Amino acid sequence: MAASLRRDRQEWVIREESAAIVKIITEAVKPVSLHRAVTEQMALTRNKPLKKDVYRFVRWLREFAIGHERFVGYEEEAKPAGKPDPPRMPQGSGQTFRPASAQAPPRAAPAPSTPQAPTSSTPGSGCLKCKSTTYKVRECPGITDDEAVRLLKAHGRA
Repeated sequence: MAASLRRDRQEWVIREESAAIVKIITEAVKPVSLHRAVTEQMALTRNKPLKKDVYRFVRWLREFAIGHERFVGYEEEAKPAGKPDPPRMPQGSGQTFRPASAQAPPRAAPAPSTPQAPTSSTPGSGCLKCKSTTYKVRECPGITDDEAVRLLKAHGRA
């Protein structure tokens, strides 16, 4: 975008409308968890200067997104499957519709499925304490906040 503005000699747009551009970029952040985190960070007074400088905001956003992905991960937006409307009988037919669940009890309970560990593109992602891939270190049972911070800092240096 900046290159096209320079090419068309419209750099003034970035200077004059910087706050609006930052707002547009903030609203366009896609993973829901990252969008929520960016919105929370931008509400803090220490990040107020970022709202007025697009270049500074974009630089900050890149660093923040990398740290967010590494240490928090992205929540996948699970959209609940919508229930289809029950079929309707023509009026005046005298029949009433009974769903299949009301007609007969299920024959056997389905076998409980074991939670599968999410496959990750980076080896070693997951808990830094117990090496489990089902959760991150902050969600590890039996870990203190201080220990989690220490492990995350040590992981960041490696």
